[in-house]
Amino acid sequence: MRPTASVLAATTASMLLASTAALATFLETAPAVAGAATPKVATGSPTTSSPPATPAPATLMLQTGDVSGLAPSGSITAASATQWVRSIEGLKSGRASTKEIRTFTREGFEAGGYEMLTPVHKTTQEDGVSVGMVFASPRGARAELRREVPLQLKSALAQTPNGHAHRFKVASIPGSSAYTITEGGTTGSGTSIFFDTGHCFLVIGIAAAHRSPRIASDAATLLYHRVAASCAS
Repeated sequence: MRPTASVLAATTASMLLASTAALATFLETAPAVAGAATPKVATGSPTTSSPPATPAPATLMLQTGDVSGLAPSGSITAASATQWVRSIEGLKSGRASTKEIRTFTREGFEAGGYEMLTPVHKTTQEDGVSVGMVFASPRGARAELRREVPLQLKSALAQTPNGHAHRFKVASIPGSSAYTITEGGTTGSGTSIFFDTGHCFLVIGIAAAHRSPRIASDAATLLYHRVAASCAS
């Protein structure tokens, strides 16, 4: 099971913070991924329309002020399938790593970013993650959506023996898939929302007692409308 599964589908703050140490270590050396540069047109050559630049991963994740009470506290970016699997998923080597790299390569992975969200006020027990990936085509983004949802849900339930999952869709985001897991019915909840738009795949995960579905749905809707143009094929 991939290390990131426990983070993306986290149901408590402790689960969401489990990768903080790895994140901090990686941030010391990880290069930022910039958007693709616009090709230059040679002097005298006919002007032609160039393909849209690949969205920078940072633009696919939540920003300060997007979620009340939460703010970005660090992010990791990857410029290739290999970097994503080894540096963000933590699969340094072995058969699982090779399989993941092949899958992402087949799907057309181009770049991605992973961001932790932590409480603005230390007295609150809410956390979250924001993930954005860019693929070569809408088909790749859709394939990753279909692949990730069952994997993350299975992982979340495995880590929450007394958990119960409620599946739903966000009405404002076509094709979205989401679930909320309550732990023991009363001890808290975590909501994960998965969606694609154009050639981008995005995930919002929020752990917040009693109000995670609303927070996650509002954040995902905001992000969906913000990135739609840049992710359009």
